[in-house]
Amino acid sequence: MALLEVDKLTKRFGGLIANDQVSLSLAEGEIVGLIGPNGAGKTTLFNCIAGFYKPDGGSIRLNGKDITGQTPEQVCREGIARTFQIVRVFKGMTVLDNVMVGAYLRARSDAEARRNALDVLKFTGLYPKKDMLASSLTISDKKRLELARALATRPKLLMLDEAMAGLNPTECQEAVEIIRTINRAGVAILMVEHVMEIIMPISQRIIVLDYGKKIDEDIPERVAKNPEVIKAYLGEKYVARGR
Repeated sequence: MALLEVDKLTKRFGGLIANDQVSLSLAEGEIVGLIGPNGAGKTTLFNCIAGFYKPDGGSIRLNGKDITGQTPEQVCREGIARTFQIVRVFKGMTVLDNVMVGAYLRARSDAEARRNALDVLKFTGLYPKKDMLASSLTISDKKRLELARALATRPKLLMLDEAMAGLNPTECQEAVEIIRTINRAGVAILMVEHVMEIIMPISQRIIVLDYGKKIDEDIPERVAKNPEVIKAYLGEKYVARGR
């Protein structure tokens, strides 16, 4: 049984079809990349899966359970956590308190939430900054904090929406290592990313959206050679670099 199954998901905004009968699946322990040009419907798909939008058609199943139309809180409790394109941390709270917010989903006491949050901070390398205000962090650390808060909910599936945006090459590689470590711990990952040099090597499969439709799904090497994908998104320069 697949961990996540999205079947013919459709989402409309007035006359605009943002997702047009998109189907995909994700197995336990997989890392799957979701790519496509701006406006292709990637974040809309994320928002539908995570409960921020209610689909107009199709279904979403997690571990065989239909979670279509559930609220974000319900979806998170079922085992899906996500990060956002624009970082959303609680700026007036400490790093530790931010992560405790996520930990409270499963914790039965303040002490348990604190203990779990501290474990996640050690895991993500943010422990030395646990008492700092979130507002004082760099963009890289804010992204890491958002990731830590999501992990504190103990997800089965982690959805990352442009986790590398705004990071320099060194910070990108550090983020990749964290993602690999999370995956090795048993968490499946569905990630949207525009940096092809990052998402192609880390993903086991790539799904490509264009104008709301899925135009390809395959291993990275084959997706990169698909003429339709090259035309819609990758461009000849990417191919010329031998990627």
